[in-house]
Amino acid sequence: MKYYIANWKADKTLPEAEDWVTDFLELLDRNEEMKNKMSANQISVLIAPPSAFLEKIGTKIKAYSGIRMCSQDVSEYEKGAYTGEVTAHSLSGLASYSIIGHSERRRFFAEDDKKLALKTKWAKAYGMEVIYCIQNPRDPIPEGVNIIAYEPVSAIGTGHNEDVSNVVAFKKKVTLPKNTIFLYGGSVNSSNIASYRSSPEIDGFLIATASQDPVEFFKILQA
Repeated sequence: MKYYIANWKADKTLPEAEDWVTDFLELLDRNEEMKNKMSANQISVLIAPPSAFLEKIGTKIKAYSGIRMCSQDVSEYEKGAYTGEVTAHSLSGLASYSIIGHSERRRFFAEDDKKLALKTKWAKAYGMEVIYCIQNPRDPIPEGVNIIAYEPVSAIGTGHNEDVSNVVAFKKKVTLPKNTIFLYGGSVNSSNIASYRSSPEIDGFLIATASQDPVEFFKILQA
């Protein structure tokens, strides 16, 4: 199975998010081959909108096999008097996956390994699969994580993607649990996606800028 994660980050209003889903589903409905691949678990699409939109978007994609909701983050706290936090307890039933350890969370919010381990603990406790982001081979991976996303900081948001040989070389430097799903995230788009698909070492993609447009995102699935 190949995973394709649309990480919208802190973009889109609710109407814009709904329009994206409407347009994407129209493209999918017109492509029987793609629908069949998703139904056969050959392709899995994860949509990671701002947390406020999870329920609304989740309702719109509910009837589509192969599309799941993903939170962009989760609190290090389980629940309680933590105003403004979005906890795994609150997200229970709204998201099947959660992105943890994204480079932007580490950079702008000073999230360290201890906080990320707590986030992972609570996400797993409330039934979410963790997509754990790492930027170098020395980043510790919390116990129970089955999906790793490699984000080369030099490529994120630059429009310059990492060469597939470098991605594979990075993977070989990391001590990964057996049967780990290994994703790549770093300026992936419809023009360069084919170079990664040739590698059996890469199981999917964490896509940001190129996922903002439903047509471009669909092209990535088709490439």
